[in-house]
Amino acid sequence: MPSFSMLENFALRREVSDSLDEILIGQLIAVLVGKGYPMVGIVSDPDHHSVRFRMQKDPVLYYLSATLHRPPNKLARLVTLSLTGQVKNFLSSSQALLDFYANDFKKLTEAPLQMGVSLSHQLNSVLGTAQRQIRLDRATEPDSLTEMGTLVDSVLSELRQVLQPFRH
Repeated sequence: MPSFSMLENFALRREVSDSLDEILIGQLIAVLVGKGYPMVGIVSDPDHHSVRFRMQKDPVLYYLSATLHRPPNKLARLVTLSLTGQVKNFLSSSQALLDFYANDFKKLTEAPLQMGVSLSHQLNSVLGTAQRQIRLDRATEPDSLTEMGTLVDSVLSELRQVLQPFRH
């Protein structure tokens, strides 16, 4: 029966890997909700977890979306965390929308990848996305929640700095 034991170990490793990424997304939720940003959406699929937060009282960001991409190889030790900050500009006229497009589209096309943040444009919003690699095995360490808080703080700072010029 050594082959059954080997299959059982493989299944157990896969289940532990799935649990670790769920622990990481839970830590991310705990950090952001703890900072006063309510979670307004969550989606879990076999290949990723996505959560969205309303960035109340934030001077720059309107929403923050976070996606934890599960690796194709379920036994991998690294996952990718994508954090996307949204600057939303409320425009009252069609001329304001045209001016917004003219000014911000020019800034977007001239802006290189700043601080590892990629920029995109959607109707009346500018989005900035930063990605980080996270080791799955760190999820169960005693200081992992503190590390997640530090990571979130640094990425939010980068997103605010890069997106500030697009706030109207």
